[in-house]
Amino acid sequence: MTLKNTVAAGAVILITSLSLPAAAQVNSADVSINILEALVAKGLLTPEEASDILKNARRKAVESPAQSDVVRVPYVPEAVREEILDEVRREVVLQAREERWGTPGALPGWLDRLSFHGDLRVRSQTDRPDDDNVDIPDVNAINDRSDGFAVGLRQFDPAPIEFSNRDLDRLRVRARLGVDIDLGDRFEAGLRMVTGREDDPVSVQETLAGDFDSLFWSLDRAYIKFNADSLIDYAGLSDLSFWFGKFENPFYSTDLMFDNDLAFDGIAMTASMDLFDNRFGVFATGGAFPLQTLVLTDEDKWLYGGQLGIVLRPSERLSITLAGGFYQFDDVQGIRNEENGRATDPSAPDFVQKGNTLFNIRNDTDQPGNNSLRLGLASEFEVISTRAGLRFDLGSGIDLSVDAEYLVNDAYEDDNPNFFALVDITDDQGSIIGQTLANLSTGDEAWMAEFAIGHADLGKPFNWRASVGYKELESDATLDAFTESNFGRGGTNQEGFVVRGSLGISDGVWLRATWLAARSLESEFTELGIPEQLDFDTFQLDINARF
Repeated sequence: MTLKNTVAAGAVILITSLSLPAAAQVNSADVSINILEALVAKGLLTPEEASDILKNARRKAVESPAQSDVVRVPYVPEAVREEILDEVRREVVLQAREERWGTPGALPGWLDRLSFHGDLRVRSQTDRPDDDNVDIPDVNAINDRSDGFAVGLRQFDPAPIEFSNRDLDRLRVRARLGVDIDLGDRFEAGLRMVTGREDDPVSVQETLAGDFDSLFWSLDRAYIKFNADSLIDYAGLSDLSFWFGKFENPFYSTDLMFDNDLAFDGIAMTASMDLFDNRFGVFATGGAFPLQTLVLTDEDKWLYGGQLGIVLRPSERLSITLAGGFYQFDDVQGIRNEENGRATDPSAPDFVQKGNTLFNIRNDTDQPGNNSLRLGLASEFEVISTRAGLRFDLGSGIDLSVDAEYLVNDAYEDDNPNFFALVDITDDQGSIIGQTLANLSTGDEAWMAEFAIGHADLGKPFNWRASVGYKELESDATLDAFTESNFGRGGTNQEGFVVRGSLGISDGVWLRATWLAARSLESEFTELGIPEQLDFDTFQLDINARF
């Protein structure tokens, strides 16, 4: 017998013997036959080997009849028997799983390369806008209509608006189910299904208000990843990966620029190195991401991004991360059409939230006073980002963290003619006393800071975490389409506080309460007495489950 067969046979015999009480007596013939049959069934002995062992046992029984009737088991303390029994059981179960005893071919080997994961969130959300909020154009609805909405004298065709002063009470669900696949030879892949509308890149939530309709599912992860770090013989290289497809945000960033639910399309590279006994690290990320492919023009819209960062670990408990990035949103600025033309209509964005300065790219003159409406982004966007994070381990699974990020749009121009609109000046009685050009944009900068304390893992009973943060986003600091979607109903041109508290209630289940207080920024319109207020208070209560 091989060493493995000897161990397995010994394990079966030991389990049988330890299962007997001290000084027990059993018929040796029955025990021997049962053990041999079990070993043959497991494939550990051939029938011929079992027959030879049995013949040898019978021969010895004839030679020593006084010793053949019973098997005497010496006394073993109960605690020792249980400890040995548990250890042997674990070893046999592990071997049974690895060799798939009893289920040959029932589970194909490729299933071992799959890893499933998911989470579920049920949210009660209350939005309370200020009573003085103004209604704003529904830009997505306007741009979805190819012929545009007429403005001017044709009042029978008004453009759609978003009602910004209506209370909203919603019950919402987010479900995500993913699988990671080990393809071997340094390749892996990932797929994930999520709830949410396919035309909204920054929210994977479904509102439960559809007469009990089924929830809509879409695919927000579909990528192949190549892990190249093993190809380079350098001990400090901890990651060198190439991503292709649709994947998670590869950059070290906050939701000031990219919503946490945003998935990136395209290609990316991530790399990191740990130096000086892991006291110092460097990392880099770069990628190219298509935003909109246009059939009738060669000016496709792309995002090109790059980031460099360092990690300082002066002690085992403290880590400090600093990073700088540059993000060029190529060809996203709106282009005004030639007279009565439509050639530059595709320069209008496919999706916006609110906040970026917009202008009408239509230039209809065939019917004076009746210009159609299609809205494009007034500014170009080349965003410089500075990001910092601090983590301090307080022990017992609790940490203290401080996060901050600052953005500035390097392509912003104060004198951009697309920023200005002709507005009426009124007196105290509301009578028009003149007109002036006013700048619609509030600026090109954004920043945020957040302080948090508590357990990093909330999926344990009574684990907790609390945070408070403040953010400010001027109109054209970054694309409003990709910023955090819950703060002030999404977008830029707002500032305010975000307060959160979380509590674990079971393994993998926790509660979270959030208050978001967003207030609109003041522009030249406000100085002229024109109301453009968009203030929101949002309250969320979540129950989260992870599996």
